[in-house]
This record gives sequence, structure tokens and C-alpha cells, in this order.
Amino acid sequence: MKTNCKITLLGITSVVLTVLSCAITAALGQAGIESPSLIAAILMTAAAGVGALYFMASPGIVRPVPVTVAAVAVMLLLTNQRGGFIYVMAVIGTIVSSVVVARCARQKNGRVQTILVCDVVIGAAIALGIVVTVIMQTGSFSISFIADAFNSYFDGLSAELAEMMSTMNIYDIMSRFADVSGYTPEAFYAEYAESVITSVKVVSPAIVITAVNVYSYLITAFFCLGCKICKWQAAIPDGRWITLPNIASAHVFCISTSVFWIMQFITTIFDTSVFVLTVALVAENLMIILIPVFCLRGLDWIRTAYRTPAGHRQAVSIIVLTVISIIFAFSFAFIILATVGAMNQIIADRIRKFRKQNSDNFHNGQNDR
Repeated sequence: MKTNCKITLLGITSVVLTVLSCAITAALGQAGIESPSLIAAILMTAAAGVGALYFMASPGIVRPVPVTVAAVAVMLLLTNQRGGFIYVMAVIGTIVSSVVVARCARQKNGRVQTILVCDVVIGAAIALGIVVTVIMQTGSFSISFIADAFNSYFDGLSAELAEMMSTMNIYDIMSRFADVSGYTPEAFYAEYAESVITSVKVVSPAIVITAVNVYSYLITAFFCLGCKICKWQAAIPDGRWITLPNIASAHVFCISTSVFWIMQFITTIFDTSVFVLTVALVAENLMIILIPVFCLRGLDWIRTAYRTPAGHRQAVSIIVLTVISIIFAFSFAFIILATVGAMNQIIADRIRKFRKQNSDNFHNGQNDR
């Protein structure tokens, strides 16, 4: 009876969180704000994480159906602003992801594998929502329409940034550190804002993929949190469900990071070419995509090494370096943590292979005798 109450409470909690997320999105849409809300996204991941635990605990396929139908119905009613169908598909993809997490946890699959499957489900749902929205607005699917909307969105961001800098009077502040006499304040704001937004624009594919990765990771995190609150730790694969990337991705991260910094050096010292800029762009996108997972790996290594006499000094050194980077170059701190995680993954893999080889040689020697 107590278990049934927990399962019912999980279902109700999942629906309530979904309703709150959709209500926030709809309220922002009514206010003319079409950008996704961070609070709404976190609530939706919490709903999916709790929903995954509900799907896992519910016997059979019948009990989860009312919760799913209720969540989708409320979402359809609330999300009614322009481009709302994209949000609808994103929520549907999230609900399907909760089923994926429940199934993967039941089968004791790895966490990275689970996150990747959720990425594919959510990405496919959002892509379908974009396609359907374009067809509804233009009567046919048009790549040029999507490209124009993409450029228009970033042009709007550039104008908003220029206006914000004008409000903060950045021109007078910059004139104390650099020669800006060749620009009027308006021209300076426009050019600087355009350069910043262009830098964001070229890495936007990596930003989107990274956002979906983090979104999927949060679903699994809330699933684990729900298991601990309900005292169902046995449902968590391997007790901790560690985010352990494969060795190939570690090599890709190290190579892409090295290539990116080499290309940055070349563009600083020599004239840039299309080839150099393209290589730097591809390397930067790959680096950004892989940073979150290896940051987690790096943090896990620091936590473990800090508690051991052999690795304590190294962990403290990395912590100090990271703190300094946060103060002076915030984004560089993530690169440091990710590099530590990737190198640790490569070293651990080398040690594992070395031990396996020695073990095989030992057994072969014993067999020869």
C-alpha cells in the first residue's frame, strides 16, 4: 500500500511539474517573450526525471497512460504562442525520454548511452516541430525560410546587445583602455555587438547540441535524486550511475582542443585563410560539445584524488588553477576541468590495457608450464 502511494505521488508530481513548466512558457509567450525559460526547462527535466521513476515503478503499461495523456493535454492547451508547436514537440520528446531513461535504468545501461538516446529523441522531436511549423507558415518545407529566421534571430540579438551597451555607456568605459576615436558611439556599439553575436553564431550548432546534452543529463540526475528521496537506490544502475565517456571521445576532445589553440595562434601571427578559419570553427564546435561530459569527469577525478594522499596535492593545484581561471577568464575554467577529465580518461584506459596485457601474459606463462 505504501509503495502504491509513492507511485501515485510520483505520477502526480510529474504532471504538476509539467503543468508549471508549460504555464511559465505560455505566460512568457503572452508577454511577448518567445525565448525558452531556464526555469521552465529545469522544471520540465524534473518532470521527466520523476516521470522516468514513475514509469519504472508502475507495473505494466496501463498506469502511465493517464499521466502522459494529462501532461500532453495540458501542454497543448497552455503552449499557444507563435512557434508553440516546437515547444509542444520538445515536451513530447521529453516525455518519451523519461520512458527511455526508465527502460535504460531497468536494463542497467550506461548513463552516457542513456543520455545519447535521450539526445536523439529530443533532437528528433524538436526537428519535427520545426519542420511542421515551417510547413504550417509557408505551405511547404523551405530551407531558405529556416536560414532567414536563423539570421533574423541573431540580427535581433545584435540589436538588443548594442542597445544594452548604449544604456550601460560602454563607449566611455572602453575609451579609457583603447583608442576608439575613429568610431561614433553608435557605430562602436553596432560593430562590437555584431562581432560578439557572430562569434556566438558560428558555434551555435555546438551550443544547441550541448544544451540538449545538459538537458538530457538533468533528466537522469532528477531520476537519481527521485530514487534517493523514495529510498529506491537499487533502481540506480551500479549504485551511482557514473557519467563515463568512451575513450574515443577523450581523444577527440584532446585533438580538437589542441587544433583549436594552434589555429588561434596561426590567426594571431599570420594572415587568416578560409581553410584555417574552417578548421578552427570545426575544432571549436567539437570542443564545446564535449566540454560538459569531461567537466563532470574532471570534477569526479578531483573529488576522488583529493581524498587520497597520492593525488591530494595535484587535486589542490587543479582547484587553485580553476578558481583563478573563474576570476580572470571564466570560460577557460571549463576547458581546464574538461582537459583534466579527458586526460584522466586516457590514462585510466592505458593503465587498464597495461594491466590486462600483464594478466594475459601471466596466464599464458602459467599455461606454458
